[in-house]
Amino acid sequence: MRFAPLLGATAALRAPPRLPRRLPCRASSGASVDAAAAPNKLDGVLPLAYGAASAALVAKSFKLRRAPPEAAVCCALAALATVTHAPTARTQLKSVRRARETARAEVSQRGGAEKRYNARAWRRAVVLRLAAQWAGLLRTILGENVFVGAATVLGANAGFWLTGGAHRRHDASGSFTPVPYATAFLVFVIDAAIVGCALLAARRPPGYARAFYASVVVAACGFGVLEMLPRWLRKGK
Repeated sequence: MRFAPLLGATAALRAPPRLPRRLPCRASSGASVDAAAAPNKLDGVLPLAYGAASAALVAKSFKLRRAPPEAAVCCALAALATVTHAPTARTQLKSVRRARETARAEVSQRGGAEKRYNARAWRRAVVLRLAAQWAGLLRTILGENVFVGAATVLGANAGFWLTGGAHRRHDASGSFTPVPYATAFLVFVIDAAIVGCALLAARRPPGYARAFYASVVVAACGFGVLEMLPRWLRKGK
């Protein structure tokens, strides 16, 4: 997130452009393997899972049609899950696999131990982000207060920068490319502010205050969707 760094304004950081697909490395048996081409079940499951969550959120928005702020947040999260979260998760998981294979291939070289540590830290940050994201989506779909779930989904992005998403980041090819501290801090502050708005909306009774905080959350999701929409449309062609 950012305000162009909002949710999707970090698209350049979270979902880097597609780089060369083949990454040859040595397996323990001495055979050459291709980490980029290695099949992974999650590559096919993730889009379906996020699509199902989006459909459930849209269905819930119809149930909440008499509560416009809650319905708007559900629709915004549905769009964010499909357009931003799904492709970003897929790209980052591929990055995790490539970083791991690169670290294994270079473990005996100078700095190999540090590269392996960075790859593990990057994997931990990505997995924790996905876990928090899905906890928030399920909380939004199944819970009564959609703003608590929205705060969890958006908080996953803020927590991502605290658990290694910035200083342990790897790009799409698995190369170590940390984010500058100033950039990461700015994104974290904006993300945290939006999470705060979601929590304030959850605590406010129905009225103008809740509608205002909800509009901030919806706007943040909208920026994230608009940031990633052109890339999402290109991949769909």
